[in-house]
Amino acid sequence: GPVPQGVLRHDAVEKTQHAMNAVLEFLDRRNKGEPVLDELKLIYPKQVVPCYRSAQAKMKGEMSGKISWLSADDNPNFPSVLVHKSIQDQDFKIVRVGDPLFVKLDGSLIRYDGSHGDEVHLIFVNEGGYYFKESGTGIGVAVETAYDMLTGRFLKADDDRQSYRAFGEL
Repeated sequence: GPVPQGVLRHDAVEKTQHAMNAVLEFLDRRNKGEPVLDELKLIYPKQVVPCYRSAQAKMKGEMSGKISWLSADDNPNFPSVLVHKSIQDQDFKIVRVGDPLFVKLDGSLIRYDGSHGDEVHLIFVNEGGYYFKESGTGIGVAVETAYDMLTGRFLKADDDRQSYRAFGEL
């Protein structure tokens, strides 16, 4: 989960263990020939699984979408703005056009401009690893999508099974 570098968090370890146990149980049952896919088809009757996906990169050299913050003039590895309190520790929170993202040192706000869509989910908010220009400074951006349960491929925008908001039916 989203945990600052060098920090050990009991809740994150438990969540990771729970997820790993679920994956291993699935693989074990599948290898034994149990009908686990049939069970999943009951949960996902359209055989579509909602998920998050990194937004498309907007800047040259980036591997995934980010909202860059202003950097200090004398140090490109140090932000010259604060992450707004409404998004700090709020990975996967929905952000809409106009929502505050950063606070300048004079107290003025920098708001989300819609550069990755009208509504996105922020990931790796104020993550220490993204303070460095080499890793792409800023906050990661994810979008809701879905993938085909049998092929593992993301659905294309024109797929009629993509016609619902991926997380709206859960």
